[in-house]
Amino acid sequence: MMTETRFVHYKVGNEQHDNEHWELFVQLNGIIDCIKRGQFHLIDADEIASNLLKHFAEEHEHMVKMGFPYIDSHAKDHQRMLKRLSYLVNEAHDQHFLLVDMTARELENLFVDHIDHFDRQYADFERSLAHGLEPSLTGQASRE
Repeated sequence: MMTETRFVHYKVGNEQHDNEHWELFVQLNGIIDCIKRGQFHLIDADEIASNLLKHFAEEHEHMVKMGFPYIDSHAKDHQRMLKRLSYLVNEAHDQHFLLVDMTARELENLFVDHIDHFDRQYADFERSLAHGLEPSLTGQASRE
Protein backbone atom coordinates (compact mmCIF):
# COMPACT_ATOMS: atom_id res chain seq x y z
CA MET A 1 0.00 0.00 0.00
CA MET A 2 1.18 3.51 -0.75
CA THR A 3 2.61 5.38 2.21
CA GLU A 4 3.40 9.08 2.45
CA THR A 5 7.11 8.20 2.61
CA ARG A 6 6.94 6.27 -0.66
CA PHE A 7 4.62 8.81 -2.27
CA VAL A 8 7.33 11.49 -2.14
CA HIS A 9 9.04 9.64 -5.02
CA TYR A 10 5.93 9.98 -7.20
CA LYS A 11 5.33 13.70 -6.85
CA VAL A 12 5.37 15.46 -10.21
CA GLY A 13 5.91 18.99 -8.89
CA ASN A 14 2.42 20.35 -9.52
CA GLU A 15 1.05 20.90 -6.01
CA GLN A 16 -2.60 20.54 -6.96
CA HIS A 17 -2.02 17.35 -8.93
CA ASP A 18 0.27 15.91 -6.26
CA ASN A 19 -2.41 16.56 -3.62
CA GLU A 20 -5.06 14.95 -5.82
CA HIS A 21 -2.79 11.98 -6.51
CA TRP A 22 -2.24 11.49 -2.77
CA GLU A 23 -5.99 11.60 -2.07
CA LEU A 24 -6.56 9.04 -4.82
CA PHE A 25 -3.90 6.79 -3.27
CA VAL A 26 -5.61 7.12 0.12
CA GLN A 27 -8.87 5.96 -1.49
CA LEU A 28 -7.05 3.19 -3.32
CA ASN A 29 -5.42 2.07 -0.07
CA GLY A 30 -8.93 1.76 1.40
CA ILE A 31 -10.05 -0.38 -1.53
CA ILE A 32 -6.96 -2.57 -1.26
CA ASP A 33 -7.55 -2.98 2.47
CA CYS A 34 -11.16 -4.04 1.84
CA ILE A 35 -10.06 -6.52 -0.81
CA LYS A 36 -7.44 -8.06 1.47
CA ARG A 37 -9.97 -8.38 4.31
CA GLY A 38 -12.68 -9.74 2.04
CA GLN A 39 -14.94 -6.79 2.89
CA PHE A 40 -16.15 -6.24 -0.65
CA HIS A 41 -19.42 -4.71 0.53
CA LEU A 42 -17.42 -1.72 1.84
CA ILE A 43 -15.79 -0.93 -1.52
CA ASP A 44 -17.15 2.13 -3.26
CA ALA A 45 -15.55 1.86 -6.70
CA ASP A 46 -17.94 4.51 -8.02
CA GLU A 47 -16.51 7.10 -5.62
CA ILE A 48 -12.91 6.58 -6.68
CA ALA A 49 -13.98 6.46 -10.35
CA SER A 50 -15.81 9.77 -9.90
CA ASN A 51 -12.77 11.32 -8.24
CA LEU A 52 -10.53 9.97 -10.98
CA LEU A 53 -12.77 11.49 -13.64
CA LYS A 54 -12.64 14.89 -11.91
CA HIS A 55 -8.87 14.66 -11.62
CA PHE A 56 -8.50 13.55 -15.24
CA ALA A 57 -10.67 16.45 -16.45
CA GLU A 58 -8.58 18.96 -14.47
CA GLU A 59 -5.35 17.46 -15.79
CA HIS A 60 -6.69 17.58 -19.33
CA GLU A 61 -7.63 21.25 -19.01
CA HIS A 62 -4.20 22.00 -17.57
CA MET A 63 -2.43 20.23 -20.44
CA VAL A 64 -4.56 22.06 -23.03
CA LYS A 65 -3.62 25.42 -21.48
CA MET A 66 0.10 24.68 -21.67
CA GLY A 67 -0.10 23.20 -25.17
CA PHE A 68 1.07 19.71 -24.21
CA PRO A 69 1.32 17.78 -27.49
CA TYR A 70 0.55 14.29 -26.16
CA ILE A 71 -2.87 14.93 -24.63
CA ASP A 72 -4.53 12.18 -26.66
CA SER A 73 -2.12 9.49 -25.43
CA HIS A 74 -2.49 10.74 -21.89
CA ALA A 75 -6.30 10.66 -22.12
CA LYS A 76 -6.18 7.18 -23.64
CA ASP A 77 -4.22 5.95 -20.64
CA HIS A 78 -6.79 7.53 -18.32
CA GLN A 79 -9.48 5.45 -20.03
CA ARG A 80 -7.32 2.33 -19.75
CA MET A 81 -6.90 2.98 -16.02
CA LEU A 82 -10.64 3.36 -15.44
CA LYS A 83 -11.41 0.12 -17.28
CA ARG A 84 -8.68 -1.81 -15.48
CA LEU A 85 -9.69 -0.42 -12.08
CA SER A 86 -13.28 -1.48 -12.64
CA TYR A 87 -12.25 -4.94 -13.82
CA LEU A 88 -9.86 -5.56 -10.91
CA VAL A 89 -12.31 -4.42 -8.24
CA ASN A 90 -15.15 -6.45 -9.75
CA GLU A 91 -13.06 -9.58 -10.10
CA ALA A 92 -11.25 -9.43 -6.73
CA HIS A 93 -14.05 -11.04 -4.73
CA ASP A 94 -13.85 -14.23 -6.83
CA GLN A 95 -10.20 -14.87 -6.09
CA HIS A 96 -8.39 -16.72 -3.34
CA PHE A 97 -5.95 -14.90 -1.04
CA LEU A 98 -2.82 -15.19 -3.20
CA LEU A 99 -4.58 -13.71 -6.21
CA VAL A 100 -6.20 -11.03 -4.06
CA ASP A 101 -2.75 -9.96 -2.90
CA MET A 102 -1.56 -9.85 -6.52
CA THR A 103 -4.64 -7.83 -7.49
CA ALA A 104 -3.91 -5.34 -4.72
CA ARG A 105 -0.39 -4.85 -6.05
CA GLU A 106 -1.70 -4.46 -9.60
CA LEU A 107 -4.17 -1.78 -8.47
CA GLU A 108 -1.39 0.26 -6.90
CA ASN A 109 0.90 -0.28 -9.88
CA LEU A 110 -1.86 0.95 -12.19
CA PHE A 111 -1.67 4.37 -10.52
CA VAL A 112 2.11 4.39 -9.98
CA ASP A 113 2.89 3.51 -13.60
CA HIS A 114 0.61 6.23 -14.95
CA ILE A 115 2.07 8.91 -12.69
CA ASP A 116 5.64 7.80 -13.25
CA HIS A 117 5.35 7.75 -17.05
CA PHE A 118 2.50 9.93 -18.31
CA ASP A 119 2.18 12.54 -15.56
CA ARG A 120 5.92 12.96 -15.19
CA GLN A 121 6.11 13.66 -18.93
CA TYR A 122 3.66 16.58 -18.83
CA ALA A 123 5.30 17.85 -15.63
CA ASP A 124 8.72 17.89 -17.32
CA PHE A 125 7.17 19.69 -20.29
CA GLU A 126 5.64 22.26 -17.94
CA ARG A 127 8.94 22.83 -16.09
CA SER A 128 10.72 23.44 -19.40
CA LEU A 129 8.15 26.06 -20.33
CA ALA A 130 8.41 27.71 -16.91
CA HIS A 131 12.18 28.05 -17.33
CA GLY A 132 11.89 29.44 -20.85
CA LEU A 133 13.43 26.34 -22.37
CA GLU A 134 12.32 24.57 -25.51
CA PRO A 135 10.54 21.47 -24.20
CA SER A 136 12.06 18.16 -25.19
CA LEU A 137 9.50 16.16 -27.14
CA THR A 138 11.43 12.96 -27.59
CA GLY A 139 9.10 10.00 -27.80
CA GLN A 140 5.35 10.09 -27.57
CA ALA A 141 3.75 9.35 -24.22
CA SER A 142 2.32 6.06 -25.34
CA ARG A 143 2.83 2.46 -24.35
CA GLU A 144 0.97 0.92 -27.24
